[in-house]
Amino acid sequence: MNTLGAGGTSSSSLARQRQTPIGFWVFLSFVVVTIVYGSLFPFDFSDQPKPFDSLYSNANLFGNVADAIENFFLFAPLGIALYACFPRTHERMIAALLAILLLGFGIQVIQLYLPSRTASLSDVFWNTIGLLFGLLAGRAFHGWLAKRFAPRTSANTFALLLVLLWFCYESFPFVPTLDYGLLREHVKSAIYAPPFEAIRFFQHLLAGTLAGIALQRSRLAANTGLLTAFAGILAVGLEIFVAYGSLRRETLLGIIVGLVGGHLLSKSGDKPARIALASVALAAYLITMATPYRGQIADGGFTFTPFSKFLWHNVTSDLPPLAYEALAIGSLIWAGLLVPGRIARQPIGWIMLIVLIIAGLEAYRTLIIGLHGDTTTMLVTVILGTFALGRRTTAAPAAFALPATPSSSPHDHHDNSFHAWPQGGMSHVLTIALLAFLAYVVGHLPGVPYNVRELFPAGGGGIIAALALATALYLAVNSAFVFLESGNWRRLVAFPLLLPVQGIIIWTLLRMGVPLESIHDIVGAPILDWPWEWEMLLRFLALHQAIATQMLGAVLLVATLCHPSLFAGLLYWLAVSLVFSWPLHLIVVEKAATDNLVELMRNHAAFSASSLLAAGIFSAFVGGAALSAAFVIPHRRLALLATTILAAPLAALCFHAGLEPVIVKYGKVFSAAQFLLSPDRSHYIHSGELLVRAAIAYLALTTSIAMLQWQAWRRMTSLAGNGNKTR
Repeated sequence: MNTLGAGGTSSSSLARQRQTPIGFWVFLSFVVVTIVYGSLFPFDFSDQPKPFDSLYSNANLFGNVADAIENFFLFAPLGIALYACFPRTHERMIAALLAILLLGFGIQVIQLYLPSRTASLSDVFWNTIGLLFGLLAGRAFHGWLAKRFAPRTSANTFALLLVLLWFCYESFPFVPTLDYGLLREHVKSAIYAPPFEAIRFFQHLLAGTLAGIALQRSRLAANTGLLTAFAGILAVGLEIFVAYGSLRRETLLGIIVGLVGGHLLSKSGDKPARIALASVALAAYLITMATPYRGQIADGGFTFTPFSKFLWHNVTSDLPPLAYEALAIGSLIWAGLLVPGRIARQPIGWIMLIVLIIAGLEAYRTLIIGLHGDTTTMLVTVILGTFALGRRTTAAPAAFALPATPSSSPHDHHDNSFHAWPQGGMSHVLTIALLAFLAYVVGHLPGVPYNVRELFPAGGGGIIAALALATALYLAVNSAFVFLESGNWRRLVAFPLLLPVQGIIIWTLLRMGVPLESIHDIVGAPILDWPWEWEMLLRFLALHQAIATQMLGAVLLVATLCHPSLFAGLLYWLAVSLVFSWPLHLIVVEKAATDNLVELMRNHAAFSASSLLAAGIFSAFVGGAALSAAFVIPHRRLALLATTILAAPLAALCFHAGLEPVIVKYGKVFSAAQFLLSPDRSHYIHSGELLVRAAIAYLALTTSIAMLQWQAWRRMTSLAGNGNKTR
């Protein structure tokens, strides 16, 4: 059985792929994120939306000229990006229509829940005009941009991440304004020239230097000088037009000098560039350690919860300093991975050393200097290290290498992703550990549904539960690929018999870590007087079979979109799923030992309700799998992204049709969605907050699946590529 990847692409698909440099996709992603973020900031959602007809009542095209100009220029770059990324006219038309519907009209509907925003169809009008202008500009300058931004080799994603962190430091909160009064107050401090602060200049100089080195070695464009100039103009422009804090000449001067210095240092040679990168990164982090850079109080205390000021008190002013620290830490990690020899062969040792150094400096900050410390920087180090290690184990070593000269030939780049995968076991361990840490932190946040908080008791039991759940989730999300990658149909044919084996492993993990009460809430307490825990185990296996079957189907569907030869396998899965649907419904629902699940299903837990919920779960899984595959299979990216977008409303429709709208219990009347998403049984959320929580839950699920499956899709592509080369 064929798998995914280059072997199944036509010559025309490969030609189109070569015509779209990675830099254009990065630019498109940046523009989309900017539009969503800038349109919804400061995210102060309300339970009660404004009347829908306010979209029409506020529709005065020339009522606010500054707002019209902002909406025009917000979507003009989107038009340029769409024209550059999609080579065919009909693809551009479809992408433009989706952009207007989702990013134009869709965001205006969401703004009805934002008291600080005014939703209006006039904004959609100016968005459309800006998009059309961008498409025309893209047509006029496409050849010029493609020539100058064509990459020499595949882009260095870790270097791009460092550049993104630099922009977060310099330009947060990324919301420009054309309000004359705000801009006048913002630039006043730069014009009237208060005393020059050397430390401020030095901080922006160091950050700009790191960004300049990252831009030079990102391989995002052939003309790195032009790329650096563009980044500098964008950063300075955002400093001026984002009225956040005060504009200082030290900041502008530090950005310009730092970018130029970083660009020149990076061109001086591999070894000098590595030394400069490590030295500047260390100096940048030492500044944050020795000073109350994030506004830490001088009490010598320590908080184990990372990002505590933001999570508990919504203090967003901590984010730019945190981005500065992350930029310094990421640059230290990168500098070590660039050194040839033992570190390059065993990068996990270097990453662990950086984690220990950051932990030691945090202890010094707290115990010696007397500032308040927390685990934020250590978590950031683990996240960046995991990402770096993932790039080492799933991409060629050249992803981190500093090219010796700008004329390095792309033919010198050899992809060893297939051979590197078996050696990436430590990256799986780190991913599970990071997932467990995030699960434990999220499980203790205020406002989290109580049925989630119950999974993580205080103390060591909660940590064990988090590790067990993370391992179980990682196994459940990725085990579907076992049925596809071997090229042997027998595994897929036998999936109804093999999935229970996975279920037993997951049961063992949950039974060891999760409180027994939480398992009883799902499968019920034993009622059949069977010995040991056989009844609970078999009930859990039936529930697991129902859910794991949907995950396998989602992966099969996405794989079939990429490689139609798998269509027969998808049909087999569908036939087997239909055969098993009624027996599973009988065991899980009809003969359930508890009503905790049954009472949440519409029409007294009818078979139609369980089928709709299964379809909703399947759709959510498809959204996550398609999003993950879109990052590594370029020739099917448009179809996969469209699948991701369409999966969301389909999942919402299925869940809405399958969940019970009216439940009378505990002396209250509520819906199944309120029961699942509310923080506790005494305070059931309504309306807008319920919608926001449902969207957050869906996004958390799909993005988690996408991140956890990313390496598996990479391996599938590698297997296909290697297999086709040997034929």
